[in-house]
Amino acid sequence: ICVRFPREPVRCGVEGTLARLFGGLALLYLVLHFVRGVVVVTFAPALRRLGYGMTAREGLMLVFSGLRGALGLAMGLFVEHNEYIEADAARSIAFYTSGVVFLTLVINGGFVDEVYKRLNLYRPSQYRIRHLTKQLQKVEMECQNRGLRKLQRHWFFKQC
Repeated sequence: ICVRFPREPVRCGVEGTLARLFGGLALLYLVLHFVRGVVVVTFAPALRRLGYGMTAREGLMLVFSGLRGALGLAMGLFVEHNEYIEADAARSIAFYTSGVVFLTLVINGGFVDEVYKRLNLYRPSQYRIRHLTKQLQKVEMECQNRGLRKLQRHWFFKQC
């Protein structure tokens, strides 16, 4: 955030070429992930003592999945419409905040399933898979039976 001194106004905001702006955005995105990693590593011992032990894979998943940026976006919008913050600074904050939210949603949200599968965090039990398969088969049969009866009684499908 820009600070204004009584005698020397400081100008800040979104300045520079498009490549510089998006380069700064990419760097900010990477730095935020690094900070998330530092926070997870820092608080892992405390979580372990509290009974929430975490493996390295779970920590990696926690860093990658992270928050999707709703709070950051709300704060960015608040700053953008704050009359006490210089307009250029507000535009800069809004650009970087919305950019990070967008990148987090698209990159992290798009690849979180793949990362989860590759990390192989929790192996599914064979009992659970068999039980789930049987239950889904029962639901499917019930839906087909009820659905077919309803369709047979429907005026449009009676002649079929």
